Amino acid sequence: MKKLTTFLSFAAVAAMVAGVSGCGGTAGTSGTASSAAPPAAAATTASATAAAVADATAAAAASATVDTSTPETFTVFINDTSGVNWDNPVAQAITAKTGVALKFDIDSTDPDQKISLMCASGQYDDIINIPNLTPDMKALVDANALIKLDDLIEQYGPNIKAFYGDAFDQLRYSPDDPSIYGFGTSGAVGATVPGFEWNGGIWMQSGLLKQLGYPQIKTPDDFENAVKQALALQPTASDGSSMIGITLPTSDGFRFQFSIMFPILGMWGVTNAGDWYLDQSTMKMTYLETEPWFKEGMQFYNKLYNDGVLDPESFTQDYNTYQAKVAQGRVVGLMDQYWEFNSSDISLRSNNPDASYMGLNVMASDALNDKWYLKQSGNLANVGGFAITTACKDPAKFTNFLNWITSEEGQIMIEWGIEGTNYTIDSSGNRVRNPADVATDSKDGIAFLDSTGVKLYRWLEYPAGWKTSNGQVLNSDSLQDITLQFSQPQKDALAAYGYKYFTDIYPQPIDLPIRPYGDPSSVPTGLTDATSVAQQKITDMRVSSISHRRSWLSRISLIRSGASICPTLTPPASTLSRRKSTIAFNNA
Repeated sequence: MKKLTTFLSFAAVAAMVAGVSGCGGTAGTSGTASSAAPPAAAATTASATAAAVADATAAAAASATVDTSTPETFTVFINDTSGVNWDNPVAQAITAKTGVALKFDIDSTDPDQKISLMCASGQYDDIINIPNLTPDMKALVDANALIKLDDLIEQYGPNIKAFYGDAFDQLRYSPDDPSIYGFGTSGAVGATVPGFEWNGGIWMQSGLLKQLGYPQIKTPDDFENAVKQALALQPTASDGSSMIGITLPTSDGFRFQFSIMFPILGMWGVTNAGDWYLDQSTMKMTYLETEPWFKEGMQFYNKLYNDGVLDPESFTQDYNTYQAKVAQGRVVGLMDQYWEFNSSDISLRSNNPDASYMGLNVMASDALNDKWYLKQSGNLANVGGFAITTACKDPAKFTNFLNWITSEEGQIMIEWGIEGTNYTIDSSGNRVRNPADVATDSKDGIAFLDSTGVKLYRWLEYPAGWKTSNGQVLNSDSLQDITLQFSQPQKDALAAYGYKYFTDIYPQPIDLPIRPYGDPSSVPTGLTDATSVAQQKITDMRVSSISHRRSWLSRISLIRSGASICPTLTPPASTLSRRKSTIAFNNA
């Protein structure tokens, strides 16, 4: 039997190359943490909020106006197939309000390659929704492809500034170039309120858990044993095809992070920081692969493969094949983020409910703290988001579009839809969803989003749990509404394990300590060419690996020989505090 790492090397190289190389710039860009406080860093006082609103309103009054009466279409490069439909009632209403329509240029398979080609040719879309990879931003800046947004935000974006709040300066590219090139959309506002979403990393079919008597699954070994027992109990799926223990979508490069790296981090109680591990007490950064716990995690995957539990096609199949296997009800367990397979799970709820998935909080040791949810933003300039290119003919209009999106009116339309169609106002002044919409959304959430546009454009959105000016929570999905979407086997599994909602399975952010630093993978370090060459050698050795142990030891030796690859960071100047979950909209 082939060793797991023969396949892991193929999958890992794409993820590593994506993390250390980029078009138009020096390979080897990686990250340190920002010394600026993350969005959750400062408590908002009433007086400070009032002052911020007054300042934003004054700025809006002084700003130039934008013609919103004449619709203009902007082309947008995006690497995600979600939220790319501009042919629905909400999109039309947004266009009517802002004069902006969007036409999407989609590449979900290899967005880094597409950006590389853009940089080489000098041909760009009007807007680029930059993937969550620092090298892409650096490459575009180095290629002079992006316009600086500082003056545009000052003139047309008071709501945008309020949206980022204390984190606004994290939009600045670097200390050497403090310009703003993008509207960061990844973790833009760090509210520490109870979560409405459930997105752990370990899953198992609800019906099979019932057949096994709802066993306690606390450790990685517990999970493997449960999957083995389920395979023995049910070797074939309902359509007669053979069952699969666990399958992964790693061949698409960046998905390696979601189905191998992130589950290891979660099971070993470590916060996600890209390819880096940041010791919060010493501020020393090291590659994940040098940490003993990461080696243990990789050995667990190796064991799953050698035991016949892990699908051998995990490292060659494409994403569509992965989703199809899950949707067919053939996969006992998953190690992935829920949004990676949510469309398949939604289909299973209706067509094969016993095969719908139950989340599991699996930890390598009871002594570890589960920090799955503790990923706070680092430098928003480098974590992905909208950037305006030199090809855009009307940057002011697009900036004004995002300014409206971040207003209270815009946020409510994105989240709730159109008043009178998707929701009404009750006698208490609260928004109430159309019951027909709730039923349709519960039955097929993907189709509901595409057909109505409700909740489809959550690019710049305040977090769930935050309140609008009427005191009502912004998020249109209450926990009760979300529960309506679950299949009966999912509800039964929740009850059997003593939970009411999926969010109960995992610790909430408010219960976990705040990290002094945000995401250290999101800020360029300015590494030397020599270091970049060393990093590339580390990547290449993954490809040429022959055996797990030999490959591992060789890479570790090379990594440790280059101390300059792993910088030590400057500790924060002050203790951070949490940002309150209250929105003060400017309505500008």
